[in-house]
Amino acid sequence: MIYLHIPEGFTDRQTLERVLGVIAYRWKNVPLKLLVNERSLPLDGSILYKEEPSVLSPMWLHGTFGISPDKSDVLVSMRTEISDDFNIPIYLPNMDGYAGLSVIGKFDNKACSHLDTHYFSSISAAEGYGLYYFPYTFMQRTNGFGDINEYGFRIPENWREASARGKNEKLILIFGGSAAFDILSKVGERFSDILESRLNEHFKNKDISFRVFNFGASAYVLLNEMTAFTLFCHNLMPDAVISHTGYNDLMNGQISSIGLQRQFDINYMQEQEKWADKVQSRKSVQNFGTVMSSVPAHIVCETFAKRVSLFESYAGSYTGGRFILGFQPFINSKKAISPIEAETISKYENNSHRFLHKQLPKLYDESDRLLKAGVKEYINFHEIFRQYGSGSTMFLDTVHQLPETNSIIAEEYFKKLIGIFEV
Repeated sequence: MIYLHIPEGFTDRQTLERVLGVIAYRWKNVPLKLLVNERSLPLDGSILYKEEPSVLSPMWLHGTFGISPDKSDVLVSMRTEISDDFNIPIYLPNMDGYAGLSVIGKFDNKACSHLDTHYFSSISAAEGYGLYYFPYTFMQRTNGFGDINEYGFRIPENWREASARGKNEKLILIFGGSAAFDILSKVGERFSDILESRLNEHFKNKDISFRVFNFGASAYVLLNEMTAFTLFCHNLMPDAVISHTGYNDLMNGQISSIGLQRQFDINYMQEQEKWADKVQSRKSVQNFGTVMSSVPAHIVCETFAKRVSLFESYAGSYTGGRFILGFQPFINSKKAISPIEAETISKYENNSHRFLHKQLPKLYDESDRLLKAGVKEYINFHEIFRQYGSGSTMFLDTVHQLPETNSIIAEEYFKKLIGIFEV
């Protein structure tokens, strides 16, 4: 039995129809019940779609279905409370007109491993989806896509053992924000997973094996990537480092302190200003509302390029110079967007960050000019994605790529890496 909970006052019929459509396709022969204000309404969902719906199906499939403990029922929840009978996180779509995922329910070791390993994880163990304080940076929980460890990463449980690998065992580390974390993909579907498979297949006759660890995390800017490398990865002595990045720095750089950027090349996730308000016990915490760019474009781009150069030098000191910058694509990197993507853009018109997004094409072009002049191993995905038009749907929102897009990203990194390791 599938239960769909509809909260009182919920009026987004289009979203509801999409959810029902995916349910109907994925579970054609499973009875479906609508629970409206706790009243059960029978519904034959199988009549809604005769073939797999393309709109948002990857997100719905991966993000909005929770399985009951006895694995007999599926619960799709669109409200902020769930029955205690379902003792696992339940996932729901973000309803503010901007694609994304939210989580309700409590985390436990079934969903996030080793929560009691350290203090900062344990004190937030009962919290849902979000970003949480951690010394020198922050950690994330974006559950529903495989086990996330106590530091917010989807990496193997035995990842520290890679520091004792043999000389023919190569280790590649990937850093970045939520697009590098691959928020719409399950483990096995991420571009980092595809890259690992491609490398091992290519080098299988040369007695060389590869492991690719993904240290991407939602909301990371380059300074967070470098901090993560310092805190967790320096002992691993990786053979190559990839930074799949750009969007978060160029978005947040438009509203980070101009003084910090001009003097010290420091930008940061916007929410850290809210954290500062709380730490300083300010009576009112900022409500950002509609956000306008307040930093000149050249400062935003120069800050980003300088931090790329620093990460390249820093990581390269561990890898023998093997550092690759992947200037990540976003929806307007494409020559033309698809009808489905156009719908996403139309919803984004009401988002509080819409004016920042409109500045991105100019910021990308200026940053590209700086990066080409300064980065040795550089992949401009913004430029590569220009060849794709309205016939292909590649993004679910303004920046997060669909799982089907990951093979394109992985292939570009693969070509760059075989050129490095075959020399």
